[in-house]
Amino acid sequence: MDQATTVCVGFRKDDTAAVVRRFREAAAIRPSNGPVVLASSWGPDPTPGDIPAECQTEATRVTMCGAGTVWGNILDTNGRIVGRADVDVLFGAALSNKSLNWRVKAKAVVSNATGVAALGTISAAARCSGGCSVSAGAATPLPLRVGDFMHGFWDVSSTKPGTTPIVSTQSVLFTFAAPTVAGVGQAQTPAIGTVRCDNSATIGSISAGCVYPAVNPVFLLNGAAAPASPLHAAFVKSALAAGKPGSPGGVPLTRLYDPAKAAANRNAACKNFVANPSPPGTPADLKDSCDEFPFAKTFEGGANSAVGHVPLRDNTNGGNKYAAFIAENRLLEGEKFFIVVVG
Repeated sequence: MDQATTVCVGFRKDDTAAVVRRFREAAAIRPSNGPVVLASSWGPDPTPGDIPAECQTEATRVTMCGAGTVWGNILDTNGRIVGRADVDVLFGAALSNKSLNWRVKAKAVVSNATGVAALGTISAAARCSGGCSVSAGAATPLPLRVGDFMHGFWDVSSTKPGTTPIVSTQSVLFTFAAPTVAGVGQAQTPAIGTVRCDNSATIGSISAGCVYPAVNPVFLLNGAAAPASPLHAAFVKSALAAGKPGSPGGVPLTRLYDPAKAAANRNAACKNFVANPSPPGTPADLKDSCDEFPFAKTFEGGANSAVGHVPLRDNTNGGNKYAAFIAENRLLEGEKFFIVVVG
């Protein structure tokens, strides 16, 4: 056989659920790699069956996962394949909506290694692009043994945002090496997702933090949860059922911050509203008030909003829940969201 001289490496994206299934099948055969505790960077995975939480759910404003296979072909001097390796990988991150620091994770299992590749190694390191930095650690090259699990994590910090948000992306770079081959082969995963870190005063009293802005969050409006707003929730539910925008799978709502435009929306929606009379002595916050949906603080609000009779306290509590949702998801003006009434 001619001497192996070249490593050709690539990444093939795959459905996350399919890769998770392959991980679980492999973990059933090899449930443990031994009591190895990973301090940072890249090494053997002591818990093969543990799937990262961010890879078990749909993407959210603060969690995202990617999946696929890193493959490597070893070629001899005549360009013939003399070895092949395939490594299934999961990679993701869990951001903090109240911090500029988070962690990128990767988990891998060797699904195939033949010929010269079976004598090779693989290592991994996180890569950062844009306004961020990533911790560097020793990336230990690990043998390409079929059934072996490995994992790594890397701490990431965003540049401190000012009046302009900071945008960055992270990915994982895998490095293949093989005996008799000069140099290495490398393949980089796609970006986990675009991260936006901001310190905007338009989302309320919350410290700087980061989200995946490509994800349109869902406002789970629970009228029974404190502060109670059952009539507000019932009104929103009836408006959605009547065809107003905001339901998942339909037309989303768009967050509006501008106070003057929000006030104009509210006035347009409620200009013909006549409050129901209240018995003498009724506290002000229990008197009837105009509730509108879509909310005045959305671009869809205004003259076409549905209008309902809701006690002021209930109405105000519902508005406070919307404000909390905005802060939790760092929803800036112009960003989309959906709403579901859950109680």
